[in-house]
Amino acid sequence: MTTLTAPGTTATPTRRPSTTRGLVRTVLLLHRPALYLWAGLFVALAALLLWLYGPGTDAAAAAWREYDRCTKATCPYDQDAILRYKSYSLYASLALTFLPFLVAAWAGASLIGREQGRLARAVGSDDGADASRGEPEGALVQCPAPAPPEPLAESGRLHGGVAHSLSPLLNFSSTAVKSAATSS
Repeated sequence: MTTLTAPGTTATPTRRPSTTRGLVRTVLLLHRPALYLWAGLFVALAALLLWLYGPGTDAAAAAWREYDRCTKATCPYDQDAILRYKSYSLYASLALTFLPFLVAAWAGASLIGREQGRLARAVGSDDGADASRGEPEGALVQCPAPAPPEPLAESGRLHGGVAHSLSPLLNFSSTAVKSAATSS
């Protein structure tokens, strides 16, 4: 017998868990607040657009017909139905217009927050100022002063007449740097 099962028993095939089911579940759990907000906004806008297409349009059209039949200066017609249709249509248009910007702001906020968290962890692990080490926030960290530059004439970079014509300036700067370095 070449199998590892005991005689008389049948081997049950092992079932590997589906990776797509776990991925879908994880994504839905992670994006649950956005999903709830999107679903609520979708239902509200769908209901508003259906109302605008059905009863809202009927009431506004009836009010416009009453207004068109009027021949006197003052006529009774349902001006509120016309204004309500106009306002709700404007609200639906604005919501659909600015929805991409809201989605981008939502996504951008989470990405920026994640990057700022990474930046804070990176700065916290650096040797800079840290409030946990007793340094006040915003304290200036003193860096060592850079080495003074080497005078050009002494380094041999300037040759001939150029070095000779600049020698009084170079000697002055060289002595000034040397005196400043020795005084500190």
